[in-house]
Amino acid sequence: YIWRSSNESIASVDSAGNVTGHAVGTAMIYVRSASGREVSCEVLVCQKNAEIPDGVYSMRLLRSDKALTVGKNLARERKRVLVGAYEGTLAQRFMFNNIGSRHTFTINPLVNRKYHLDVARQNTALEAGNDVQVHKKKDRTAQYWRAVYVPDGSYIFYPKADARLVLGAEPLEAGNSVRLEALTALETLDRWVLIRTGKSPAPTDSFQRPVIRDGQSFVS
Repeated sequence: YIWRSSNESIASVDSAGNVTGHAVGTAMIYVRSASGREVSCEVLVCQKNAEIPDGVYSMRLLRSDKALTVGKNLARERKRVLVGAYEGTLAQRFMFNNIGSRHTFTINPLVNRKYHLDVARQNTALEAGNDVQVHKKKDRTAQYWRAVYVPDGSYIFYPKADARLVLGAEPLEAGNSVRLEALTALETLDRWVLIRTGKSPAPTDSFQRPVIRDGQSFVS
């Protein structure tokens, strides 16, 4: 078999068909058999541990009018986080605060920044199906987040403690809970678009399309 890539600066492929990501973007991988038949597959090269500047953002689901929303009466701890029609209201604005580096951050509802976006795990291990809530008590396992940047401009968010689980919303209906989902593919309902709603540094080219260092690629 003969393998080739449409853009080796994005993704290269070796003679055994192993794909390596080099920069955020998309590429076509082609393979041709001895008989001359050729097939192809599109790959997305994403950025693990993406840098997100401190600031205020709304989080809207990709290709949807739904956004991450906190309910009323936030003073009640363990308040569930929902999806609602995106309106840019205060209940849909969140402060991203980097912790030690730009690869790990907390997400706090702007209506009350004493609360954290938190995984309801009841003092057990994180697992798919855990609801996402807001909580005052600090818990690094359940409240420290990281992100994967996808070439279409969206992000996948996951707890720092377990990259196999992602912030998801399914089924997608206003009022439904947000919860952790198992990372199986780049599903639309696991991908969030950040809408900047507060003052923060303007994104740079390296923030939008970073060059991937060894071990930082995420190929799908």
